[in-house]
Amino acid sequence: MTDDTPVPIDPSDASQLVAEVGEPSSPDGRTRVTLHRDGRLVVQWERSAPQDPKQGRERERREEAGELGQDPQAVFERASRFLWDQDFPTRPGLPDEAILVWQLGGADDRRTATVKVWLEDAEGDPSMAPVLQALREGTARLTGGDVYL
Repeated sequence: MTDDTPVPIDPSDASQLVAEVGEPSSPDGRTRVTLHRDGRLVVQWERSAPQDPKQGRERERREEAGELGQDPQAVFERASRFLWDQDFPTRPGLPDEAILVWQLGGADDRRTATVKVWLEDAEGDPSMAPVLQALREGTARLTGGDVYL
């Protein structure tokens, strides 16, 4: 999942890195973590919770913001090594296996590189795993461990 193929945008021009996993309708909901170039970390979580059958589903939402707690430039550098142009893996997923969507955005927000991977594959990838771990640590710190990435 990593090599020396350049990311479609200049990594030094990237203003944010986004990791998103889950779906609002799933029991764990959807988590979206955005790391800004200046080290600011924003964690957004939402879930559609069952409510009265006549009224449909109610949305639960939470957002926390703070600092990553480590060098954001190192995280962006590692993220620039992802294979941004790879296709989604063809292997079948395990039941309820999560899909992780990475996005690296340009400063003008018109150029964004996106890649989807199985979460388990990202956890074992030499370049993605440290980036994922850094974002997980920041997420846990900001949410008191209540939100999972």
